Amino acid sequence: MLRTAAEFAALTGAPSANASLLGIRYRTDAHLATPNIRAPRVRDEVILRVGIAAGRKVGGAVVRNRIRRRLKVVLRDLAPQLLSDAQLLIHVRAAAADATSAQLRSDLVACLRQARLVAGPRA
Repeated sequence: MLRTAAEFAALTGAPSANASLLGIRYRTDAHLATPNIRAPRVRDEVILRVGIAAGRKVGGAVVRNRIRRRLKVVLRDLAPQLLSDAQLLIHVRAAAADATSAQLRSDLVACLRQARLVAGPRA
């Protein structure tokens, strides 16, 4: 997970993809310019790093944390199909507060396809 302000800031100027409920900013290994924010290596494999940003416009803390948990479950399901050398920042929009898990999943998949971060044939 991306946790520090520096890690989030490193993705602010990155390419982005948008859908109705979510927006993402991402960097792949080719985009990474800051060597100290590179994804850590585990047994010579680069892991996917994800941050989820949900502001107060989305709702209270309970609503924001519920959306984060639901997005984490979707990302775990999609993990085998995602490019592993990427850093991903998911921006949650206010409309996501009333969305179902299926809607969040389809929006996230749409963003990931737009960003060309899905490696598998179908997500």
